[in-house]
Amino acid sequence: MRSDISVAFRAVRDAVALGGAELGDTGPALREIAEAEARHRMTGNHTVAALVGGTGSGKSTLFNALSRSSLADPGHARPSTRQASACAWGRRADELLDHLEVPHARRMFQDSLLEREGLRPLDGLVLLDLPDHDSVEELHAAQVDRLLPVVDLLIWVVDPQKYADHILHEVYLRSLTVRSDAMVMVLNQTDTLDAEGREAVAADIRRLLAEEGLGQVPVLLTCGLTGEGVDVVRDLLADSVQQESTADRTAGAALDGIARTLLRRVGPPAAPLGEDILGRTVDELMRATGVEAVAASIGTAVARWRGGALAQPQRPSRAAVAAIGSHWAVRAKADLPASWSQAVDGALPSVEELGERSEAAVTSVPLPPVAVPRARALAWAGVSAGIAAVALLVTGLALSWPAAWTLGTPAVLAVVAASLLVSARASRRTVAQQRAGAYEQDVRAALHATAADVLAEPTRAVLDRHSRVGQALAGVLRPSTGEAGATVSTD
Repeated sequence: MRSDISVAFRAVRDAVALGGAELGDTGPALREIAEAEARHRMTGNHTVAALVGGTGSGKSTLFNALSRSSLADPGHARPSTRQASACAWGRRADELLDHLEVPHARRMFQDSLLEREGLRPLDGLVLLDLPDHDSVEELHAAQVDRLLPVVDLLIWVVDPQKYADHILHEVYLRSLTVRSDAMVMVLNQTDTLDAEGREAVAADIRRLLAEEGLGQVPVLLTCGLTGEGVDVVRDLLADSVQQESTADRTAGAALDGIARTLLRRVGPPAAPLGEDILGRTVDELMRATGVEAVAASIGTAVARWRGGALAQPQRPSRAAVAAIGSHWAVRAKADLPASWSQAVDGALPSVEELGERSEAAVTSVPLPPVAVPRARALAWAGVSAGIAAVALLVTGLALSWPAAWTLGTPAVLAVVAASLLVSARASRRTVAQQRAGAYEQDVRAALHATAADVLAEPTRAVLDRHSRVGQALAGVLRPSTGEAGATVSTD
């Protein structure tokens, strides 16, 4: 069935708008889109079929038989068909017929149920009876030449006497091999031939077509006067209505070319901005602000019960911040074309802003207290040591050690004193590690949030836009290219 090409037009226009300056000068592309859309709008959802033939071939009679009318003017005076005639089924096609310069008096619309009785499969079809291609009037020949590129199905109507006409074969057929999948050869006026003559002429037509590279073009036998073969041609027209129209193919090809041109400016898909890149940047900011040294000083001060001043976090140097920003940009915009790389640079903060935001993140985390309450430390140490000493004394008494009472009390006191010292020292080390680790973790979280805000978020916005533009453009590539659905580079 017919695809909705308007969706593709909208997708390309949206991609151009979204790409903005990074796509460069899109003026020519927008003009091409407008022209292709205008051409497509003329034909709309119509399938255009045309009866093309020389003088006396009987194509007007065949047109009347197919349309069940007497609109076309069959005759024998040269030229037989002076003006194009048209019959449209299902819906009007005025804009298209205006473009094709079909006179209003020679248009017929079969849009009522009665007129379309038995012909509903032809809804959407516009059938043309074109002026004779071998007309002695140059105007008629020029009209044929102008109409041929817009039709979906070319039905060449020949008669038994002039099927090998030089103009038909040399001027038209040989130059239209690229349209061979949309062509049919109809040998009309078969009532003038006997069975043997029909087969001989049909065989000779197939030979001529094969010599011109059109061997796959079907050859049908009809008679417009008797109705022979008319239903076969009508079925062929109904089938063509269900296929992609030339208007869609032409518009799709135009959009394909526009999309490929723009995709060169998009380039391949950018690598995703992973958490590892952000983590490495935070590590660099931690070192640049001296956070590790501050955390170490916190641990030392707490462990040794020093209440003196700790090392203070420092504002990172401009050179260090510039290097960190440069490292981020290199990692984040790998493989991007120059214009998109510049877009990432433009979205990133200045060296001064990155330095100020990093300093603010670090100083937002307060330094922890270094004093460890001695009473609490000694209490826990004493409890631990006392439990150990009592356990030793009880064990001696239970085993009836003679010196348990004599030596027990001094021993208990000695053990308690030693245990107090050891436990207090261990408690201070634990508290020191906890406070230093907590401080470093809090600063890392603050710097991570800052880097995500001023570096990752604006970068991802550009990369996301780049990805959406590439996907939208790749989505309109013609299926035959095998590249639809993926961002490609056609450089």
